[in-house]
Amino acid sequence: MNKLVKKQLEKCKVATIPTYDNNTTHIIIPKTSAFNEASFIPNKYYLIEISNAVLYDNVLAANWNSNLFPPENQMNVCVIQLLGKMVKLDCVGANNNKAWAGWLPIKEIKIIKELT
Repeated sequence: MNKLVKKQLEKCKVATIPTYDNNTTHIIIPKTSAFNEASFIPNKYYLIEISNAVLYDNVLAANWNSNLFPPENQMNVCVIQLLGKMVKLDCVGANNNKAWAGWLPIKEIKIIKELT
């Protein structure tokens, strides 16, 4: 393997690089999305944390959620639907137990754990 190619592969932080050695002549790097859409599966339950920016986003509330805002930044959710870079969730606040349903941008959500 070329030293320059090996050096560049070692620097890569975005893609999942398959194992390789000095005798490797071909590497197939699978194409993935910039956001982790695969981590959300419809009809699965998760404990999530959403960014504070989403809590007070008037445009998101007006255009996607009938002027309703998420009740808090940590919620227990059930994934209803995936649509592009958005996910529709049926939620209950983790601390205040307030119910909410609506759309959120996937890139603004951090999955804390999958619930069973």
